[in-house]
Amino acid sequence: MGQGDFIYQGAAGGVQTGSIVNAVVIGGNTSGTTASVTSGTLFLAGGTNITLSQNGNSITIVGPTNVTHSFFRPPFHGANTQVQVGQNSVFIWPIGALPGYYSVSRAHLIVFNSYSSSSNSSWAAALSMQVGLYTRSGSTLNLYTSGSTDYAVTDTGGASSASIGGSRLLSVPINATLSPGDYWVAILSSTNSTNANWLTMSNQMQSWQGSLSGSFGGSSNPTQNFAVGMGHVNTSTGAMPATILLGNISNNAQKDCEVPQISFMNITG
Repeated sequence: MGQGDFIYQGAAGGVQTGSIVNAVVIGGNTSGTTASVTSGTLFLAGGTNITLSQNGNSITIVGPTNVTHSFFRPPFHGANTQVQVGQNSVFIWPIGALPGYYSVSRAHLIVFNSYSSSSNSSWAAALSMQVGLYTRSGSTLNLYTSGSTDYAVTDTGGASSASIGGSRLLSVPINATLSPGDYWVAILSSTNSTNANWLTMSNQMQSWQGSLSGSFGGSSNPTQNFAVGMGHVNTSTGAMPATILLGNISNNAQKDCEVPQISFMNITG
C-alpha cells in the first residue's frame, strides 16, 4: 500500500483497501484520542452492532436495528387503595422516559366493585373508561393518542354478583406506536346507574404520598406538583382534552398523589 491508502474492516472481519487524497480528522460523536491522519494508513472498524459494507467507491455504515417492544408497565410505588377519581375528571401522571420503541393496542386497568346482593335489588349500571397518552411541548401537554371502552351490567337479586364483585380487569383499546421520549398517561371515567346505587365502582390505585400544599416556606400552591404534570385537571370534561396546560393540573388532594395500576400491551392471551 502506498501513502494515503487506507483499509477498513467490517463486522464479519473482511478487509478492504482504498485511497484517500485529503487529510482526515475525526470529530463529533467520537471516543478515544482524536488525531489528524495526513499520511500512512486509515483503518475503519465496525464496532458493537455496527456493520461496514462497500459497493465500489461507497462505504455504508449501518447501525443496530431498533427492536419494537409489545409491553410496558409504568412503575408503581406504595400500597393498594381504592379511589373514586371523580365523574368526568381527568387524572394524569408522568410515566417517565420510554427507553425504546413500543407498539401497543390496549391498556389494562383495575377497578374495584362493591355491590348489593339483596334479593329485592334490581338495578343497572354503566361505566365509560378512557385512556390517553400525552407528550409535552413547553408547558403544554398534547394528546398523542387515546382510546375508550364502555361496560354495562344489570342485576336482579344479586344474580350478577359473581361476575362483577371485587377487583376486576378493564381492557381499553388504544393503538399507539411509541418512540423513545417522555410520556404522560391520563384516565377519565364516568358512571351512571338506574334505581338505587346498588353498585359502587372505584379505581384501583397505589398511594405513595400525601397531598401537597406547595413549596417549603412558600404560600399554598396546589399546582406546584412533586412530579411535573401529576394530578387532576381542574376542568371536568367528557372527553380527553387535546391539550392540557401544566399550570391547570392540581395536586391538592390525596387522590392526586395516587397512581392507577395500568399496563400497555400488544399481546394476546
